[in-house]
Amino acid sequence: MIGEPSWPILFILENPRFCSTPSREVDLSAKIGVFTILLVSLTAAISSAVEPIRVENGPRPSQSIRNWHLKEEWRAGNEDDDPLIGRIADVACDDVGRTYLLDFQQQETYVFGPAGKFLQILGRKGEGPGETTMASRLLVGSDRIGLMNRYPAEIVWLDYDGDPAGSVMPIIEDNPEAILGCWWARARSDRIIWAITVSTFGEDGVTSSNHVADCGIDGHINSFFLTLDEDAYTHGFLDGVVDEGRFFNPLVGRWDVDPDGRVWVAPERDRYILRVLDSTGRTTMETGRVFNAPARLPVETRKIHRTLQERWGHSDEPIVIGERAPCIEKLWIMENRWGTEVWVETGASHHDLPPGVMVRYDLFDLGGKFTHQVDIVGDGDPLFDRWYLIGEGRLIMVRNASSGGYLEDDPAHPRGEDDALEVISYRILWEE
Repeated sequence: MIGEPSWPILFILENPRFCSTPSREVDLSAKIGVFTILLVSLTAAISSAVEPIRVENGPRPSQSIRNWHLKEEWRAGNEDDDPLIGRIADVACDDVGRTYLLDFQQQETYVFGPAGKFLQILGRKGEGPGETTMASRLLVGSDRIGLMNRYPAEIVWLDYDGDPAGSVMPIIEDNPEAILGCWWARARSDRIIWAITVSTFGEDGVTSSNHVADCGIDGHINSFFLTLDEDAYTHGFLDGVVDEGRFFNPLVGRWDVDPDGRVWVAPERDRYILRVLDSTGRTTMETGRVFNAPARLPVETRKIHRTLQERWGHSDEPIVIGERAPCIEKLWIMENRWGTEVWVETGASHHDLPPGVMVRYDLFDLGGKFTHQVDIVGDGDPLFDRWYLIGEGRLIMVRNASSGGYLEDDPAHPRGEDDALEVISYRILWEE
């Protein structure tokens, strides 16, 4: 792009002796030499401004593995005064230790105190003020809590008494008729970062595109960090086949915003790569590590197959499951006692682990260096349980959140009282 001349060119233009005809005072070769140096400096400056930093990491971290042990604090779900907990879609915690569980089926949020006492229910299903129909994520603020409605994209705010506290919807100024769906959102003090699908209706049908968008707190979109190719994620089946490998969606759980406002995203299924974008959408850094995605275990394949069958079984199309897991399953940024780090759950996070370890995470510093790994020592089962690291040294586990791919009446895995859904809060104990 042509714009104002940079400082080396201005220096030459503003100093005629570097542009004049040869004279006794200035030797031509000297002028050419200075001009060449300035051009080289200009080229280097442009190159450094455009080319992203690339950080190379090997297969192992630079530091040793850290073990995190779990100490139970409280559990809920089996007591008479506990709410009837359904499908938990998200878990969050505030600064005073209250825990929030979002039930997707009921569109209610259950609030528990620091010691596990059930306090209240926030929100309800509906289309009125403070109500939601497809809330799937929680955003905890200093004086209110947000319910992220998936479709249409909206954040419904409630105060901590459960009263409506406003709402915000993303708005595209030059395309106000577009229908927006939301996969994920991150709230900052003066902005909201949305992962959205933009659907536009035209003569040729519906066209959709996927973005990570930077919005003001009023919802107006300032810019796009990231725009995905239309084929990067497909909402239906392709060529008469439900292909699990084509359902890779970077907008769901594979991006986050660091304290400097940069977006980190894992954009590819079969490459271990983390891309860092500034507010203009420019890639400023790429990092990753040497990694070979493992072959899926039969129990993993069965669980994925059942999930897709429940969603697309009515189509009678064949379901194809990839033999290997995605390189990156989840990505998020979290502060802990060692600082703010990028956490990655890989396709191998539940494979070949030491006895007693339920998951292993890769951790990167904000400079892109693969610094260490964390082993969570506990008895969680990734087939049936779901857990959330929610900061402040806590982990919330939802026992039996999933069927693990088994049918409820499957004789190979009979369901009993031990399979009841239960929420357990753990305090994390670090092992140096």
